[in-house]
Amino acid sequence: MAMVARLLYALTMFARGTYTPGGDGLAQPESMRRFNELIHRVAGQQRENIDGITGRPDTIFLKMIGEEFLALGVNAESLIQMLR
Repeated sequence: MAMVARLLYALTMFARGTYTPGGDGLAQPESMRRFNELIHRVAGQQRENIDGITGRPDTIFLKMIGEEFLALGVNAESLIQMLR
């Protein structure tokens, strides 16, 4: 569960890259929406685990996350550093 918490934190940090520098808006609203949906799915998986509900199998969950990372252009090395 600690890894999922780290993943959620990392996703919020990457999502900050969609903000307008020095402003209140979004420079990349489509990416922010995609990050938000991914955060929602990861948090949902964690909630189901906490509640003892069988969520997506780990292989499918990890595949979905990996596909979203690729689509969002998340740097794998940066992600690994944030998960430590």
